[in-house]
Amino acid sequence: MINKKNKQFNLITAFFSAFVILLSGCSTDADAEQSATETSPSIRVISDGTLSEDVKQAAEYATFYIPEKMVTPYGSAFLMDNEKDLYESLKNVIGNFEPESFLEIDANTYSKILDLLRIEELSYSHVSSQKVGDYVMTEGKFKVNFEYNFTPEEMTRMNIAAEKRAAEIMNGVTDDMNEYETIKYLHDTILQNCVSDTTDPYTATIYGALVNGAALCEGYSKAFSYLCNLAGIENIIIVGSTVDGETYTPHMWNMVKYGGNWYHIDLTWDKPDETLASKYPDFVSYQYFLVNDTVIQNDHIPSSHLFNPPEANASYENYFTKEGFTIENESETDNVIAAALIDAAQNSRSFASVKCASNDLFIRTTADIAAAGRFDEIADIVRETVGKEISFSYSTYYSSYRIISFFIY
Repeated sequence: MINKKNKQFNLITAFFSAFVILLSGCSTDADAEQSATETSPSIRVISDGTLSEDVKQAAEYATFYIPEKMVTPYGSAFLMDNEKDLYESLKNVIGNFEPESFLEIDANTYSKILDLLRIEELSYSHVSSQKVGDYVMTEGKFKVNFEYNFTPEEMTRMNIAAEKRAAEIMNGVTDDMNEYETIKYLHDTILQNCVSDTTDPYTATIYGALVNGAALCEGYSKAFSYLCNLAGIENIIIVGSTVDGETYTPHMWNMVKYGGNWYHIDLTWDKPDETLASKYPDFVSYQYFLVNDTVIQNDHIPSSHLFNPPEANASYENYFTKEGFTIENESETDNVIAAALIDAAQNSRSFASVKCASNDLFIRTTADIAAAGRFDEIADIVRETVGKEISFSYSTYYSSYRIISFFIY
């Protein structure tokens, strides 16, 4: 009996170790509002050392403040009744920073519930580790010990600051913007005000992405999900991995439902590398903006551990298709590139991107526009529309995606 329990313990320990890696694999506290949490669930906000009249109410299941819309449920709706009970129980355990829980069902299911909580309760980024402890004879269960990154007071302060910054961002959503424009605005705003960072302690949080300006995939995904919730856009977070040759990296990204169809959006992979970002701060890649399963599965593997993601089969809302920036044949080259540059100039952007429909077309197009005088022909079309001369260069940095990027200077 002892050997059997030891074997079970080792298996569970190994599984939970893998679970911690899964959540953290892709993954200056300045100018933020300060807060204090009293013994009651009411949280009075402190600004510049002075108590304000603003009182925040802690969530019913947590000892810290959780703003409205900072929850994105999806997979939990598919749980069995006993799993839903555990979900609610663990939501309270983690929300109240309790140091331990008990493994009431098998380790796979327990891990699934913890994963779901992590991506549905968008502010639940404070669990630093969970380890299987001793077998409790009186309970007939294994004890699970939790450790936390932040205190309830820190969580409250972070969430208040994130809520405030989100409200500022949402002020940019105007009545004349359609749903596509709103999704694109939220996508671009996060990426143009945030850097990828592996060292900042807040990179897995909404606070990190929106306030601190530093995030990894978890922070990007949660911040985008939160803003979509505020905008009334149905969305979910997907857990899986990315593939580069033989290397698999744990990853998170988003899906949104738009026009009755589901699409993938990966902010992390739409963030340009440091070289491009430093030279062109507003540059954004749209390779993974509103794409279908065929595109995402080229180098992303969604996990079915939590739930089966909804099918994403449509393609007409993809950025390059929607904007008309796809070169389908050689005869379209000048007009498509000119249209992208005109759009950039008219919207005061320093960049424009087009996508070729095939690898052969990409090779022919890049060779063609590199020819002497070709830029002049395209520039003439742009000048006639925008009424001024523009100069631009081009980059094939995203050649693996058949994307050509142009930079106006």
